[in-house]
Amino acid sequence: GGRTLKAGELAAEANRLTHALRNLGLRPGDAVATCLPNGVEMIAAYHAGTQIGCYVTPINHHLVGPEIAYIISDSEAKAVIGHERFAEPLAKAFEELGDAAPPAFAIGEVPGFRSFDELIAEGGHDIMVGSEGEDHFDGGSGFDWTTYKNDTLGVTVDMKVNDFVEPPTTPSNAGILDRFA
Repeated sequence: GGRTLKAGELAAEANRLTHALRNLGLRPGDAVATCLPNGVEMIAAYHAGTQIGCYVTPINHHLVGPEIAYIISDSEAKAVIGHERFAEPLAKAFEELGDAAPPAFAIGEVPGFRSFDELIAEGGHDIMVGSEGEDHFDGGSGFDWTTYKNDTLGVTVDMKVNDFVEPPTTPSNAGILDRFA
């Protein structure tokens, strides 16, 4: 019973996480460690890390605290994203890391970790997509409207697919544009 997102919603979450991790100072070549179950958050974290150019280090949740601490230290992770299902070994790992522990974020409650939702919210502006009724792309995209929101500038722009009356046609997009009809 995890969350279900459409592709555009998942991409938007990954983009917000990308912005938030960059705001933490992560740059290409850095590492972000995850201790997550298979699900939306793991996919978003993987995509966010690779969009930045980071190494994404998934940590097996069957490991114990000292083993998790070793992987976080050895990978030189600049951030860790964990899940409350693995709270006990994660808390022990961070206890062992002490002052050397990187910033850590949790889906749910993990002692000493900040909220993953807060981290995502710090990602700021992004392009959001969704669907309310007819899908103009025959299921290919999963959305028929988009919103660009920039919290810093206070700008929000809404656009619907059917706002495109006569899109330009080139040989490369002619087949796709037929779906707008």
